[in-house]
Amino acid sequence: MVALSVFILVVFSIGFPVKLGKLVDAEVPHPMSPDDPENPVFNKPNDPLHGKPVIFNDEGKLVEYTDRIFLIEVDKNPHTPYAYLFKGFEMKWAKVCMLLTTVAALAAYCY
Repeated sequence: MVALSVFILVVFSIGFPVKLGKLVDAEVPHPMSPDDPENPVFNKPNDPLHGKPVIFNDEGKLVEYTDRIFLIEVDKNPHTPYAYLFKGFEMKWAKVCMLLTTVAALAAYCY
């Protein structure tokens, strides 16, 4: 019985937040990586966007992926159930804030 209790505790304490984190991370808008061979400026070292994360905007133009573009991409996907977790945050803080919210919710559930 103790083994079952430990197993359940580990699954809910570690497994659940990790799985939830992966689900939310899949919904966060991601740019094309500078190291991605499919990035249009990957083999163009003289291009001003070379070495920067990029994304195609609504007009089809390649632009640098900044915090402003990140927030625009979040606003374009209101159907995402996790958008409220990273809406209003900068790109680098979106995942941190999402994880803190998950931990706080789990702590409130456990206590």
